[in-house]
Amino acid sequence: MTSGNSTGVRGVGLAMLCAVSLALSGCATGDPTPQVRAFLATEPTATDALPADLEPERDDRSSRIDVDSSRLVGVESGVQYFVATSETAAVCLVLVAESPHLLGWTCGPVDRLAVSITGHGSARGAQGAARVVGVENETPDGWIRLDDCLIVNPDGSLSR
Repeated sequence: MTSGNSTGVRGVGLAMLCAVSLALSGCATGDPTPQVRAFLATEPTATDALPADLEPERDDRSSRIDVDSSRLVGVESGVQYFVATSETAAVCLVLVAESPHLLGWTCGPVDRLAVSITGHGSARGAQGAARVVGVENETPDGWIRLDDCLIVNPDGSLSR
């Protein structure tokens, strides 16, 4: 796994889907939901799989991630940023730090998805935060646009 901004082909694909979907919808600010759903509908690749030793599960079915649905958006500063769906088809934003794995995720309405992780103990230094945004939303200072629909903050803070 590499550090730094490595969106790769998949991140570029999400960016293109976001731009095309925005253009076709005619939206001014762009609800990212159609773009993220289109990205989730793409054929998975080997890099889209969540680490095998992670079993993200919660009691609430809407928060149980369908691990077969995950798609890697990109990597920034040692944190992998994924989108996925839950068992009830809600969209999820999943962050995974390098080994030892540190996991953070949330599921719900796409335009409200935001999650952060901050490492402690042996995972100290592993941190990141992400928000799903519309194509035309501005990127706040200190944040990085990983693709058209996802901004990340390597310092782990969700504050703008």
